[in-house]
Amino acid sequence: MSRRGGVNRGANSMRIIGAAAISLWLLVGCASKPVETALPLPANDTCGDSSHQAVRTPRLGLQFVQNDRVVPMCLSNQGERVTVGLLSAPFEIRVPHEAWSDRRPNAALQVAVSDEPGFADLLRVGANIDETPYFRRYSGMADYAFGSGQLATSRATPESGRGQDYGHNYIVDGRFNASGPGYRGVYVARIQRRFGEEDLMRNDRAVTMVFYLDQRVLPQAGAIETGEHDTLTHREFDIVSATFADAGQ
Repeated sequence: MSRRGGVNRGANSMRIIGAAAISLWLLVGCASKPVETALPLPANDTCGDSSHQAVRTPRLGLQFVQNDRVVPMCLSNQGERVTVGLLSAPFEIRVPHEAWSDRRPNAALQVAVSDEPGFADLLRVGANIDETPYFRRYSGMADYAFGSGQLATSRATPESGRGQDYGHNYIVDGRFNASGPGYRGVYVARIQRRFGEEDLMRNDRAVTMVFYLDQRVLPQAGAIETGEHDTLTHREFDIVSATFADAGQ
């Protein structure tokens, strides 16, 4: 009789130890997940009277994540422009899976970057995408298969005879190298001036990033079909002006 009681007590002890181990595993597992909550939002007057706070861009739902936190941004009251303040340190750009809900699943995110005034004004909404020079056909700048942690810049006014100064970063497939549940992400540690060595994350000028989620259909043989998806619409792009502060501040 006492032997059976000893077996029962032993079984109960094993159950208690097992439950404690599971609880510890859950606690450690949850603690190791990236924190995706936003940084404390600044005072409302930080954005000024003509804009308000947001944690996603209005059309593509982009988020900027730094130190495992979503960085708040200011969205103009008309919803046309976004500004975000980042540290001069690596960050991620995340695109929610919902952005691909009515697009082909391997649609590319195209990112044109410049510190030149008037860069975003080159967008030709309602016209063929080829009329926006840095998004025209064959202007994509392909990175390595899994990215390099860099974005390259384009120009607002190419030098004479150098139309290749126009261009965009073509992010697709493995170049989304910082993806997770619910989003595709790209890691950025440097924004390099094209045909130069300057890192724009280390200067004091604002950088304009124009994001376009390509809806064009790419059939076999590399040709691009023409049709309704060639027209640039308001729902396909976001404009973000980013500034970078010294990470030591």
